[in-house]
Amino acid sequence: MATAKSAGADFISALTFNHIEEAIGITRAASAAEIPIIMSFSLGREAVLKTGPTIGDAIEAVEVATDRAPLFYMINCNHPIDFAPAIAAPGRWIDRLKGVRPNASSLDHGILCKLGHLEEGDPIELGQQMGDLARRFPQLNVFGGCCGTDRPHMEQIAKNVLNVRAHA
Repeated sequence: MATAKSAGADFISALTFNHIEEAIGITRAASAAEIPIIMSFSLGREAVLKTGPTIGDAIEAVEVATDRAPLFYMINCNHPIDFAPAIAAPGRWIDRLKGVRPNASSLDHGILCKLGHLEEGDPIELGQQMGDLARRFPQLNVFGGCCGTDRPHMEQIAKNVLNVRAHA
């Protein structure tokens, strides 16, 4: 992290975390190196981290243990089918969630790993789902893509999010 800072990086992105303790550790390391960090968690099919906690519990634990050190939080490497129910749960933590980087496919990670190729899913449906999230959660302002996403997905995400924001 010190190398990233000395190279002029504006911040560190820590992606696809499943363990609260690891998220706390890397956040503390970023703080020690005096470089801002964006923390991103990945969820399982049950809409919780693979280690069991909810996204809200994970964010709150990192907030407490690091004195709110991350710039903000994201979810990545999941399809909205997996994470939309998780972020519907109430809590103060939701205001710290600013970004989502979905996978293109709604297939389970285990199935995707066995395919031997990237599954493209449905770009139009994914874009509509991201637009719906932008409508329901106006604090979200970082939208991207993860596994299997490419230009058609990003075009649909941008189109739908911009449409929602233009009519907000």
